[in-house]
Amino acid sequence: MRRTIRKAVKIGAVMAVLAVLFWALPLWAVAVPVLVYLLFGIIDVARNDMGGVAPVLKRYFFGNGLLTWALSPFNLLMDLLSKRTGGILRVSDLPADMQEEIEIMLAAVRREKDGIVARIEARNTPSERVMLMYKW
Repeated sequence: MRRTIRKAVKIGAVMAVLAVLFWALPLWAVAVPVLVYLLFGIIDVARNDMGGVAPVLKRYFFGNGLLTWALSPFNLLMDLLSKRTGGILRVSDLPADMQEEIEIMLAAVRREKDGIVARIEARNTPSERVMLMYKW
C-alpha cells in the first residue's frame, strides 16, 4: 500500500508542476520541452528489448523509470559518445588481471554465501530490493 501511495504522490507532484507551468507560461514554452522529453523517452525505451511493451512504458514513464526518463537526453548522449562493445561482454573477453579480480570476488561470495544471505534476510522485508556492493 505504501508503494502505491508513494507512486501516486510522485505522479501527483509531476502533474501539479506541469499544471503550474501550463498556467504560468505560454503553451509553446511548456509543450516543446514536454514533447522533446517524450520523444527522448520513447527512443530510450524503443532501443531496449524488455519483453512486453505496455508494462515497460508504464513503468518507464510513470513508475520506477521516472528519473530515467528525466535523464534520457543525457543517457542518449552518453550512448552516442561511448564506444560500442559489440554485444554482451563475457568475463573471458576482459583482460587477464580483471578476470582474476572477478574470480577472487566470486570465490569470496561463494565462500561467504550463507553469511551474506543470513545478513540480507535479517535486514530486509520480502518486498524490498537488495543491492550488494563490492569494496576493493
